[in-house]
Amino acid sequence: MGFLYEEQLQTKAQAFIETLVNAGIAVHREPAMFRDYMVKLAVANAGHINIFYSPKKNTYSLALNELKNKELAEEIRALWDRSEFKQETPPATEVPPTDSMDFAEVEYYLNKLAPYRHLPFDFIDLAKALQKILGDDAIIAHRYDFDELERSYQTLRANR
Repeated sequence: MGFLYEEQLQTKAQAFIETLVNAGIAVHREPAMFRDYMVKLAVANAGHINIFYSPKKNTYSLALNELKNKELAEEIRALWDRSEFKQETPPATEVPPTDSMDFAEVEYYLNKLAPYRHLPFDFIDLAKALQKILGDDAIIAHRYDFDELERSYQTLRANR
């Protein structure tokens, strides 16, 4: 299983790697490591750069505390600050589905809410979308249990 926001970080990292390479900075062409909300880039014989993603603000930030060479860190910071890298990325234009797209609506909420599956969260929108398909109010009782809602959807999908 991947890390949270790995795809967004991969895209941002690849673009910044190209900028660093074009500026003559010896950086490895592939990210060294991913974690939730973070990608680590290896700079040859100098340490690592960390790029963090904040989904709430839809912004990226750069951490250079793992670089040994402070002049190099200043140069990399200048490249980051002069570029579009720290800027917000335009939010995805997602339109919640209409009532006529029953399965699409459930899938929409499954994908949107999956990152919160292990948190104490009210998944009422997903439960209501399932209720539309099932025609059964009992599914609302599982509104706090993402796994149960997901199982109900998979069973329903398999039977149709």
